[in-house]
Amino acid sequence: MADKKDVPSSSEFDSGPLNSKQPTGELNRKDRLMRVSTAQFQMKPIKIWDDLCEHAQFFIDAAIQNKSHFLLLPETFTAELFSTMPFGWSDNQMIRALCDMTDAYLEAFSDLSKQSNLIIIAGSQPILKSDGFIYNVAHMFTPGGNVYTQEKIHITPKEVRLWDMKPGNKINLFDTIYGRIGIQICYDIEFPEVSRLMSLAGVEVIFVPFSTEDFRGYQRVRCCAQARAIENYIYTVISGNCGTIPVASYELNFAQSAVFSPSDLAFPTESTMIESEPDIENVVNAELDLLHLAKRRKIASVQPIRDRREDLYQLQAKSTIEIIKVE
Repeated sequence: MADKKDVPSSSEFDSGPLNSKQPTGELNRKDRLMRVSTAQFQMKPIKIWDDLCEHAQFFIDAAIQNKSHFLLLPETFTAELFSTMPFGWSDNQMIRALCDMTDAYLEAFSDLSKQSNLIIIAGSQPILKSDGFIYNVAHMFTPGGNVYTQEKIHITPKEVRLWDMKPGNKINLFDTIYGRIGIQICYDIEFPEVSRLMSLAGVEVIFVPFSTEDFRGYQRVRCCAQARAIENYIYTVISGNCGTIPVASYELNFAQSAVFSPSDLAFPTESTMIESEPDIENVVNAELDLLHLAKRRKIASVQPIRDRREDLYQLQAKSTIEIIKVE
């Protein structure tokens, strides 16, 4: 079971670079490079479960070739399995059938993580909980066989209308041997309060699996993820679905996966580390230097964490943010 510790209030953090609570253990080593791969997953009709695993293997192989530490897959990429379900099923029937495949999903991606020696953030999977409601849950699989989760905490009108999904109520951060990370699923990144709370708790990289139907939806996710990187002086990584399957709820998809940085000297001029060609299947890779990030924060052109006006406004989590040690 992962170790957990509560996050102190923002007043307990200093105004300096990575705030006073540094990630523990191996995170403090001198070489703090994190190599990430982010998928642009092209939805296509498939026939059986194994086809989905074979599809995911393409991105895993690419990440291995890049010697990456992390692979990010998109939000609900498992919806590709909708194409295996009987024609005429309702949206509710399909999402519940997908929930029934959760055990297979957990087993498959746990095995894939072990085999590849990658930390795989396998997008998100709908989960039917004991309360009878469906939640959109991101899963992070580690080579050690552990699985860590982050529920989507802001549910879109579409998710409510089609699937009667419910929002989660917890914000988690994860201390990996490479850095302290967070996960915000799609719509969640459009709420800057959550990213700022994560930043105050020492997050260095936020992974954003998303799924959007068109360019406008994608633009919301992209612009917000880029803004979160700039205003919190962190990296953000986004991964989305493209392509189409003959199912009304996933007939259209648009994506351009990317990695974003702060906007300052010694970072890319457009604060984009790398981005895919739009709307085609691809995987892009980036090396994130977290030691460089920490050093640059100390001498940044602007320091939005330090320069907050807590005499005029304050931000405080109403539920405990847990920092979980990843093993």
